[in-house]
Amino acid sequence: MRRRDDMIELVRVLAGGPEIGLDAARRLQELLDEELLWQVSEARKASWSWARIGSSLGITRRSVHFRFAWLV
Repeated sequence: MRRRDDMIELVRVLAGGPEIGLDAARRLQELLDEELLWQVSEARKASWSWARIGSSLGITRRSVHFRFAWLV
């Protein structure tokens, strides 16, 4: 849950000007990447197909498999 709290805090500071906003955006992207990996991993553990995961992410089955196949 801490990761999500960190995301919320970073979104709050995005409007703080470029010096603060750019750093916050970079850190937010890192947290979102971690969250995406975790969610895809959980979906695969729940027996979701690559096609279903891809559909949920708005990308093709082939793209999602290429990007995340190493997780399994």
